[in-house]
Amino acid sequence: MESKPYASEHSARIKDPDLFMDGDGNWGDKNIAPGIRIILGRLKSSGEWETQAYRFKAKKFTAAEAKAWLKKHDIKYILFEPAKESDNERITIMNKRNFDVKSNFELKDVDEKQGIVTGYCSMFGNVDSDNEMVMPGAFQKTLEERGCGSRRPRIKHLWQHSSWDPIAIPQILEEQDKGLYFESVFGKDSFSQDKLQQHVDRIITELSIGYNTIKSEDVNDDEGKLQYRKLTELKLWEYSSVTWGANSLTHIISAKGETEDILINLNNRLESLNRALKNNKYTEETCEQFEAEIQKIQTIIKSLDITMEPDKKSTPEIIKPTKKQILEIILQTLKNY
Repeated sequence: MESKPYASEHSARIKDPDLFMDGDGNWGDKNIAPGIRIILGRLKSSGEWETQAYRFKAKKFTAAEAKAWLKKHDIKYILFEPAKESDNERITIMNKRNFDVKSNFELKDVDEKQGIVTGYCSMFGNVDSDNEMVMPGAFQKTLEERGCGSRRPRIKHLWQHSSWDPIAIPQILEEQDKGLYFESVFGKDSFSQDKLQQHVDRIITELSIGYNTIKSEDVNDDEGKLQYRKLTELKLWEYSSVTWGANSLTHIISAKGETEDILINLNNRLESLNRALKNNKYTEETCEQFEAEIQKIQTIIKSLDITMEPDKKSTPEIIKPTKKQILEIILQTLKNY
């Protein structure tokens, strides 16, 4: 029984492939959860379809997480093969492509019946948190070459910047005065419909673009110090629906936000997740993700009450955390889950 590591998937073999019939018509696969699919084959002995292996996208699961999932669902395997491509290798590849992500967006409308989400996935004329400004015309060439009306449409609407998880087809993608406007039609599959519902329920309110910078201009002050950078030409690969946990946390930690503002934003997110759990419109897998995020947020909120050890002769002093401390607390909490 030979092993064969896959480039971007962990594989858990359930049955020996020699037990299955050969030929294209005797094999298939099925997505059973985000980032997880099963490989199906027809047994030589009976001709019945059986699961031969489970595959986990390495971009979503570490090898340890995949094994933990299998254990949780009481699935026994005869061979586990980690993905050949490591996290470090993927990071190196992305860096070579100079691939960047940026959140500077406006979500406009969600049409639940038609499955259409509209908005601006990039805004013009704003100096963002990266000290950059996307300029009008920056997407003109990439839209001509790769946009909806081009000969080879290549730009995708993804989930969490995962190329494995397209959730919608861009129907309109064009530059307007305000920014890069989009209209996306969500897929009819359960995964895409699940993500559409998250937009409807305002669980998802953020967007982010994945791009390469082709041309830019530095804007300096009179002393030659860089003030900000104008992005004048970008190659757009995709735009994504993202949660604050997977993004830069700018929605939670605003430029002017104090501790109280951050707590309000976290509590609002908590209320949205709790409402979503009660409406019975989501898959079991998504509900589990919501519950995990609720635990994270509750831990973060609890961690924001930073106090100093009281001196025996003095009154305990409550110390307000700085925004930097808050960010560190949030990132550490997310890392621990």
